[in-house]
Amino acid sequence: MEQRNGRPLDGRPLDGPIPFEAFQAMLADLLQVDPDQVVPGAYFVTDLGVDSIRMLKLLLRLEKLGVELRLELATRIQTVGDAYDYYRQELGHLDLRSAGSE
Repeated sequence: MEQRNGRPLDGRPLDGPIPFEAFQAMLADLLQVDPDQVVPGAYFVTDLGVDSIRMLKLLLRLEKLGVELRLELATRIQTVGDAYDYYRQELGHLDLRSAGSE
């Protein structure tokens, strides 16, 4: 991956995931929705009006951020929080099995 100033060109730090606020802004831009609507509990389809094409764009963007797309998990992404947790899990920074117990 090409780097500049110790960071990949996509801006993600080499040592971990981007913070939620940056993820939120990226989603708002990608999905063309108000950033205030992009909250962890927002459902992509019912709350944000995301269709299948925009969902595919989201999954492709996650892949650019270093996430390996696994269909069995990708199909379970329904909310903004699900997407961020999946992104963090794939980068090795969150165990989703324990996330619900917090």
